[in-house]
Amino acid sequence: MRFPPSSFHGGAVPPLLLALGVLLLVTAGCTSRSDDPQATEETAVLWTCSMHPSVRLLETGICPLCSMELIPMKAASSTGDGLRLSERARRLARVRTVEVIRGPAEVEINLSGRITYDETRVRTLTAWSAGRLEKLHVDASGVRIHEGEHLVDLYSPELVAARKELVQAIVTAREIANNGSAQIRGYTAANIEAAREKLQIFGLSPGQIDEIETTALGSGIGDAREKGTRKGRLTATINAPISGVVIEKYRREGEYVKVGDPIYTIANLDRVWVMLDAFEADIGKLRYGQHVVITIPALPGKEVHGTIELVDWDLDEKTRTAGVRIGIDNPSGVLRPGLLVEGKILVTLSADGGIRAPDLGDVFTCSMHPEVRGLVGADCPRCKMRLIPARAFTPEESVGNLDPLLIPSTAPLLTGRRAVVYIAEELDSGDELYQLREIELGPRAGGNWVVLDGLEEGERVVARGAFRIDGSLQLEGRAGLLDVLRRAGEPEAVSDDYPLDNCVVTGLELGSMGEPAIEFIDGIEVRFCCSGCVPKAKADPERYLAELRNALDENDSRRENR
Repeated sequence: MRFPPSSFHGGAVPPLLLALGVLLLVTAGCTSRSDDPQATEETAVLWTCSMHPSVRLLETGICPLCSMELIPMKAASSTGDGLRLSERARRLARVRTVEVIRGPAEVEINLSGRITYDETRVRTLTAWSAGRLEKLHVDASGVRIHEGEHLVDLYSPELVAARKELVQAIVTAREIANNGSAQIRGYTAANIEAAREKLQIFGLSPGQIDEIETTALGSGIGDAREKGTRKGRLTATINAPISGVVIEKYRREGEYVKVGDPIYTIANLDRVWVMLDAFEADIGKLRYGQHVVITIPALPGKEVHGTIELVDWDLDEKTRTAGVRIGIDNPSGVLRPGLLVEGKILVTLSADGGIRAPDLGDVFTCSMHPEVRGLVGADCPRCKMRLIPARAFTPEESVGNLDPLLIPSTAPLLTGRRAVVYIAEELDSGDELYQLREIELGPRAGGNWVVLDGLEEGERVVARGAFRIDGSLQLEGRAGLLDVLRRAGEPEAVSDDYPLDNCVVTGLELGSMGEPAIEFIDGIEVRFCCSGCVPKAKADPERYLAELRNALDENDSRRENR
């Protein structure tokens, strides 16, 4: 039906046309409200928190954790896991990827300590017989002496008697030299030898004993007896056993001493020990023969080098440290005992994350004197034991020649116990696809992490921008770091606002003994100065976690007040 044009200008809409329009609207409304589940899923909207992406609700509101307004989030995409970025998007997100490489890795261990005496070069001068100290030639500590110099003149009645025995035996031997029987002469010679040994026991040197014999032989019989009893000659001179410095003087001139009483302590300073204190977290990384660079704050610019000779077997209960001994030659004497020092040790890691033993080559050493070095077949100059290969001091499991896999320290996303990285795969279109992968990390080596499992050499990982990628995936509802933690049943992350600066067990500052140990006890993240404190806290959490719980409550109160 044709309607005249004048029928539509400024007039009412014809009833037939109005009915047709209503029908079309109803039809369109039914089409838009499709009952197709897939269509409903694609258009559904979830609500999440920008601070806590784990929160996902079906309607808007506030975050139950921080009370922030929720923001809309699309339901999970059906395109699969991973994030795809174009070159321009990568530049805007400042994403940088690196190749997983296999290379040398070193862990730097910094220790502090002090210089001490070499215990093998310290001697205590004692009285070998009871008597009176007639003369102390060194009357104060700190005096430098040389081996063989006289230190003490000791008058001893026992020494007088022993000297008389020697003189009498010599005189008797002279008297029967021509008319005595061979048997008697033999007895007399034995008496002379016994008298000599007795004088040696009392501390006289062979030269002093020879002097007594010479005096007796060079005089007449009567003169010999007289000189053998003269008081001015009845003192034993005790000489310095080694060269060095008198570091302790125990007696004064004129005092009486018994056998074994100390008189002086002497230390040879041509070689000293550097004793470093190693925390228990670092002890397992130390090996015999590792090179140590030592600096001395009191001597700016002074740097000495040595190797580890011994790591103490026991730990100090108060400081939780073990001594590390390095022997240093000190011919100039500039290294004085008591000086504070700092030591740096570079520990080389193997492919399994263990410690690679230092290359000792064909070096041989003594099991009782590890500072001694020699060649095969040689004997120790101090104890005469046969030298053994130096590698016997190194555990077999620490020997390895393969370099470890390395990734930058910025690549992994770390939780309390797990680590994940984003693998970068270049697509034909020039875009890159980033997918999450859980890996196992070994020790940290400078600016890198050692990878034990989960990656292959040549793969590319995201070294910068991993948090942006993970956040984008989580806001879109895809699998991310939180999903890995949920599947493992672990706490979601290690808190960046831990309220305490000290260990809850020892009170030591966190980080003072190396990387803090982290453990979750009763659902609470707890940080310790070392792993040795963890069992104590687990055994008595009420005692050790009270301060931490109070600090966490205060943090929550401050957030609510804001």
